[in-house]
Amino acid sequence: LYPPGSVWKLVMAAMLLEDGVDPNETVHCPGQVTLGKQIFRCWKKTGHGQTNLSRALVDSCDVYFYLMGERKGINRISTFAKACGFGEKTGITLPYERKGLVPTKEWKRARLKRPWVRGDTYNVSIGQGDTLVSPLQMAVFIGSLLNGGKLLKPQLVNDAPVEIRSSLPVKQETLSFIVDAMRKTAEAGTAKVISRKNA
Repeated sequence: LYPPGSVWKLVMAAMLLEDGVDPNETVHCPGQVTLGKQIFRCWKKTGHGQTNLSRALVDSCDVYFYLMGERKGINRISTFAKACGFGEKTGITLPYERKGLVPTKEWKRARLKRPWVRGDTYNVSIGQGDTLVSPLQMAVFIGSLLNGGKLLKPQLVNDAPVEIRSSLPVKQETLSFIVDAMRKTAEAGTAKVISRKNA
């Protein structure tokens, strides 16, 4: 299990679109957000300027997702992430699979004896903090973005029957938007090294 990092922004983007956030709405990214005495930085020190959802995905803008995550709140984020298959085992027929962790206010209070704070939501919004996933969970999620939204049980042999465990709680328009952003990320964004390697 590991904190998923920026690939988690795909989960966040799907949630935002399903909740009616206008993808053309912009957030100003100056390179960081100050919260009390803490500074939450974007990976790009100079910031991304005015950033909409598509650009936030393509350029992996942390500040956009900090602020949008705060707007939606941890309850909504955790509920949506669980509906996307996180925090649960994939069902693969192998031993020792772990379900990972989608943190909540209740989890933190019970486990760490401390209240949830805004900085926790910032961290979760970019796939950091206490969020834990397995590579297999992330592969199933990415696969669902590409296959029309079906969360499939991972199989060990090619001729195993397809087993749909559930579906992403998203519309086809949401899937199309995210897949298009993924393509742009590989072509000209923070994942363009993929295109260079395959050229």
